Amino acid sequence: MAHSPFGSFQPEAIEISKGLAAEIRRAAEQAGCAFFDAAAVAGPCDEDSIHMDAANHAALARALEPLVHQLLD
Repeated sequence: MAHSPFGSFQPEAIEISKGLAAEIRRAAEQAGCAFFDAAAVAGPCDEDSIHMDAANHAALARALEPLVHQLLD
């Protein structure tokens, strides 16, 4: 993240954020809600290490499409 304008994030914060999906999954299960870990199929772009580029948006859309159909059926 040194090249990112958001480079002030501490490495510890990045590591802590990687545990966020598990916490949200637990909360979703308790609430009876669907959960999808977007980080399992997409990641940040090289430009700023935070936002997704077009390829990652497309990967996320491809992964979500069958799940959305399943939830709507």
